[in-house]
Amino acid sequence: MKIPTKEQIDKAIAAYKAKLEKKEKELTKKEGKEKFKLELELSDLYKDLNPHKALHFAQEAQKFSNLTNKERAATSFQISKAYLRMGNKKAAISQLHNSLNLFKKNGAQTKIAQISNIIGSIYRDFSEMEKAISYTDKAMQINKEIKNKKGIVKSLVYKGHILNNQNKYGTARKKFEEALKISKQIRPSYQTGVIYQGLGQYYFLTSQYKKATDMFTKAFNFFYKKKDWFKVAANLHFIGNACFRLNKYDKCKVNCSLSLYLFKKFDNTEKMGHLYQAMGNVYYELGKFEKSLELRLKSLTMTNKLGDKVAKSKTLNNIGNSYTKLGDLKNGLEYFLKSLEIKRELGVKSGIANSLNNIGCINYTLGNYDKALEYYKESEKIKREIGDERSRANSLNNIALIYLYQKEYTKALEYYKKALKIVENLNLSKMIGIVTLNMGEVYVQKENFNKAKKYYKKSIAIFEEIGDNSILVRAKICLAKVHARQSDYEKGEKLLLSVIDLVEEINSPEIKLDFYKVAAYLYKRKNDFENAYKYYKKFIETKETLESKETKEKISELEAKYENEKKEKQIEQLKYENKIEKMRNEIADRVKERLEKEVKLRTKELEQSRRQYRDLIEKANDGIIILQNNRIKMFNKKFQKMLQFKPEKYGNALFTDFIPKKFHSSFQKKFDSENTSSKLEEIFLITKDESKINVELSLREVEYEGKEAKLMIIRDITQRKLADQKMIYAETLSGIGELAGGFAHEIKNPLTSINAAVQLLQSNYELEEEIDNYLDIIKKNTKKANVSVDNLSKFAKPRSAELEKLDLSYLLETVLTLLKGKMRSNNIQVKMQGLEDCPKIWGDHIYLQSAFINILLNAIQACEEEGKITITCDCDDDFLSLRFKDNGIGISQKEKDKIFDPFFTTKKDGSGLGLSMVQKVIHEHKGKINVEGEKGVGTEIEVHFPLNGEQILDRKDEQYEELDLNS
Repeated sequence: MKIPTKEQIDKAIAAYKAKLEKKEKELTKKEGKEKFKLELELSDLYKDLNPHKALHFAQEAQKFSNLTNKERAATSFQISKAYLRMGNKKAAISQLHNSLNLFKKNGAQTKIAQISNIIGSIYRDFSEMEKAISYTDKAMQINKEIKNKKGIVKSLVYKGHILNNQNKYGTARKKFEEALKISKQIRPSYQTGVIYQGLGQYYFLTSQYKKATDMFTKAFNFFYKKKDWFKVAANLHFIGNACFRLNKYDKCKVNCSLSLYLFKKFDNTEKMGHLYQAMGNVYYELGKFEKSLELRLKSLTMTNKLGDKVAKSKTLNNIGNSYTKLGDLKNGLEYFLKSLEIKRELGVKSGIANSLNNIGCINYTLGNYDKALEYYKESEKIKREIGDERSRANSLNNIALIYLYQKEYTKALEYYKKALKIVENLNLSKMIGIVTLNMGEVYVQKENFNKAKKYYKKSIAIFEEIGDNSILVRAKICLAKVHARQSDYEKGEKLLLSVIDLVEEINSPEIKLDFYKVAAYLYKRKNDFENAYKYYKKFIETKETLESKETKEKISELEAKYENEKKEKQIEQLKYENKIEKMRNEIADRVKERLEKEVKLRTKELEQSRRQYRDLIEKANDGIIILQNNRIKMFNKKFQKMLQFKPEKYGNALFTDFIPKKFHSSFQKKFDSENTSSKLEEIFLITKDESKINVELSLREVEYEGKEAKLMIIRDITQRKLADQKMIYAETLSGIGELAGGFAHEIKNPLTSINAAVQLLQSNYELEEEIDNYLDIIKKNTKKANVSVDNLSKFAKPRSAELEKLDLSYLLETVLTLLKGKMRSNNIQVKMQGLEDCPKIWGDHIYLQSAFINILLNAIQACEEEGKITITCDCDDDFLSLRFKDNGIGISQKEKDKIFDPFFTTKKDGSGLGLSMVQKVIHEHKGKINVEGEKGVGTEIEVHFPLNGEQILDRKDEQYEELDLNS
């Protein structure tokens, strides 16, 4: 196959165009029916070159008066052809029906059969298969009755395409071969190219891509000789698709870009949308996801113009894939759900299965493995039912991946083997490479490294052959890790260096993470700590840019919104229609003038009453709402302000949406209780920004809009609770201080005596080794008790603060110098951001230094080896904020609630006074301190200092507790 250049195409089209322009000039010399016939002829000749001009000539011809039914049918048929070339199938089918009805009046059987075939093909594209079959069978029946062999060939081809769409591939092939046999008996005709095109589609759909390419090439050559540029463009597109399946991406790009060039000339929106999609798929497979997304979004613009739901659902799904690969899981899921909604509406099972599979992938990425497994298995079941083995292999591979992650290696291998058997039977090289790569990972987990290397090498060989760089990189990284584990560093390093440029070129966050992690691991085992640190640092930086916590929290909301959105719209529509009907009936009953006046009067009184009632509700200091079946039907401004409640977003919302799940059961019992004066004390409500407020609720039974309801009064007691807690805390500290003052003195003297007696025994007597060891234990523990007593003394004994202007950057550098040895021994990295721009504050440098040491010691002790601590400074008009963030073991909610309590500690040797003293120092500086964290993720301590120095200077005579740096 010799592909023409754009210049050759332009030259050929220009010559063709020149002939048509010459023919156009003849129009000025024609009149009446001669002009009508020439305009129809020009419309037909222009349909490929310029469909807009073709439409113009057909519409001009349609304007002639005194046209016969046959002539009007011919103009409608010509208009439909122009619309088809522009990709506007809805407009085309309207004209075709008009033409068909007119030809029926004239009894033109050949035309009736021809138009019926075309209408059937459009219904096929609309997935209305019953209509498609009906029209195609009707065309076949007519052609057989009039013994029109050309028409029979056309009907066989159209029928073959429908059977392909129904996955009846064997029967479809027979139709195409029968058509080819009849066509050759007549003579090589225009239909021969169409038959080759149909056979190409059959081979493509049955995964015989090499044969598909051969057939599409034959069709291309046929149409190229005929200079049928529309069909030339179509078959270039088909050849590009087959090359894509054969992983010949360069050839695919060449064919598809030339096809796109032609369809742009024809201004065919539908085909342009398909080709942007095809090009987007190529860049996706090449790992260039941003370019892929750009092209797929262009395709969506085209499909939106046409209103083609089938094409739109596919495009939405592919856009979701691009977003997912770029790490934007929120947008990825949103597009998958939009695609799934359309596919369910259309009843396209294969599309539903693909969308379910993709949503499973999102859940897998977010760590929702059980949910991902449900989606994968549901998708695999549908694919098995419809016989889509190629896609089924992908679902089996995904199911195995979940079992691999859950360490169920036997199950993982079972599903991988099922997938491998299918892809080997279908000869799908890429899928074979992916499955063998994953099987290698199973054997790595089972520590069977020799088998793992065998599968990895097989996978690498496949991806090198087909040129798929994104997965080739993954396979080489996996093999490099196995070499590192077997201490074969030279081979592992060689593999990593061979893909380092590709990693940067592909620019995938997931691939970068894998590469940096394995590189750091290899160099660490090799004792090349400089390189190990370099790659570990890159690993941490890349990881921080990946998915946000917000995405995980929004997944359930997005899924629920999708499931309920359609039903809610239908319900609202029904309510609206019922309301309108009710109003009509009421108006119809108001016949008498007296009744109308009475209704108006009562309406006015009711409105006045409602306004008075509303004013009382709106001016209330407590939140007031009315509930029916736990749904909010009415609420006042106080409730709206309290929960930042937006009516346009939360109208008719469930009240339990604002209550933590653990309170749902108790609230429902109270809500359902017959005791209408029941009171719920100290329940939490959740605001829009997900903060919690303490409230008291009271319920009363009322009637609302003629139905039973409950009136709820909500009182915000958050500030009251905080005040109570602060008072209790202050009393506790005061009590501890008083206790510590006397208690420390009473204990310290006996401890001193015990310690002196032990030293006297050890210095004046020769003791047995065992006795001497026991005395050492006594001495060690008395010393430890002494430290605790000293801490108590210092906690109770104040001293005067010495306030001065402090440079926090310098102060923190001093603290880090003091802790340098401890950080080095634990391999802790500290990063400071924004401190060079921090303004000075008023404070006592001794106490602030002690406070920062306590905070950093906690962070160091929380981090495992190779931990990371970040200190960040930023300011606003009122406060300077310091944030100490670590990636250590984290903190639970229960620990967070007690962390500032005196004597609370999670450390074996801690006194529990460190953070309590830190809090007191910050509060004495008129500052604020807050702790956030999550178990297994890390901890962040935020400290805020006022920038108004007068607030602190006013307190310069007050005293601060001395801190023990080791507490």
